[in-house]
Amino acid sequence: MVLGDIHRAPWQLSAALGLNADLLHDGGLMFGARNALLSFEARSKALPPGWMWTNEPPLPLPDARPWQRPGWFAGAWARLGAHSATGSARLISTSDLGAVLSVGEEAAQVFLKVGAGREAAVTAALWATQPRWLPAVLSTDLERGEIITRSGGQTLEKVGEWRAWTGAAALLAKYHRSAGVPDAAHHRFADLPERGEALLRDEAALSGWGLSDANIKELAAALPELRRQHRLVSALGLPDGPVHGDSHGMNALWDGQQARWFDWSEAGVAHPFTDIGWLFSHSADRTWPISAAVPDLRARLADVYLSTLGIPGAHTELDSAETLALWHRAVVYDARFRAWPEPRPMYVRFYLRWLLGSLRSRPGGIPSAP
Repeated sequence: MVLGDIHRAPWQLSAALGLNADLLHDGGLMFGARNALLSFEARSKALPPGWMWTNEPPLPLPDARPWQRPGWFAGAWARLGAHSATGSARLISTSDLGAVLSVGEEAAQVFLKVGAGREAAVTAALWATQPRWLPAVLSTDLERGEIITRSGGQTLEKVGEWRAWTGAAALLAKYHRSAGVPDAAHHRFADLPERGEALLRDEAALSGWGLSDANIKELAAALPELRRQHRLVSALGLPDGPVHGDSHGMNALWDGQQARWFDWSEAGVAHPFTDIGWLFSHSADRTWPISAAVPDLRARLADVYLSTLGIPGAHTELDSAETLALWHRAVVYDARFRAWPEPRPMYVRFYLRWLLGSLRSRPGGIPSAP
């Protein structure tokens, strides 16, 4: 089936088409592909009016992951149903990177997440040693790469209470001071200027990521300011340590009393400011309830985070955290996805445009390119 410009969750898409089916492959829809070829697996032989079966064999799915192969969903729904047999069954998301399913409603909702990385192993390790970081983990299957968890409350971006956000920031700082998890990927902060400059001076790569000529010139002109900020933060002497890796307001939960973090798929070792800077960048979203409820949220987050980390006076250095976090993420994702088969995740373009916006908003902006 070929569909055009669709912006729906997979379960909404199946419902809109009147299909009792699971989405095996989104054809790159999540990554911005247009006219994506969508592949469904029917749950029954019944079809809505206007549909019919064909004897044509299904198109092969190139490089299909386990969750994109026929038969996987039947087993996954059964494994999820063993923990919650009642309530709505929804396929929350699916792509080449992973899939998320859920059964149940609100506090009784149970989730199954699958992916090809180390998230299941990291989650199992944290649940065994530091369960306060996470929502309740009901099972982990390292061979399948699956995690089943119970709801831990509302995601942070839906919460307008400052305690939720500062609680998440404090928990992040506590994790930064912990032992973390073994065998995590290390993104050395000391290497960021060299790797970051190599990316921002690679005009062919930047053009391939969809940056305009004007954007490319601005990024090159911003390098002295980025290096200055890196030197300022480096002078604090904070060592690289355990980081969540994707610490934004849609990966934290609030149950009314306690904050928790989930989606540890990118947990690693890096500078702690790259983690809190990523949370800062999302806390500025003007469409979230917290923006109207707590205008000084960023200052509150900074106070709580720095105090918990043990460096309460480092506000000047922390002011560079958002910019450096965006630069860091662009470098990490370029290394991961530059050679990814099309359609590839276009996160690098997104982060670098965000980086430019962050730099433009700072006093002095970006110097004019020569």
